[in-house]
Amino acid sequence: MDLAYSREEWDAALESAEAFEWDPIDAGEKHGPLAQWLCDQVIDHDVVGSDPDVITVLFEALADNGEVEFSPERLTDVLNQWESGAWRTA
Repeated sequence: MDLAYSREEWDAALESAEAFEWDPIDAGEKHGPLAQWLCDQVIDHDVVGSDPDVITVLFEALADNGEVEFSPERLTDVLNQWESGAWRTA
């Protein structure tokens, strides 16, 4: 089962990743594995294009879809759906 995180946890991880200039080691040491994962797996995704504002838009899209908690795997799915144009809200 995938571990789901609240929007607040995601926002804090994103803030940490940005504060440490997307360095996965520093962000991970200071904030934990979620911030490290954002640095390792998300910032360079084609959809994100190194623009952290895109990550916030994805968080908001999930919230608009009624997903108040979501896993890294779910965010990856949304990134891939967004990229292919297949993302749809409920």
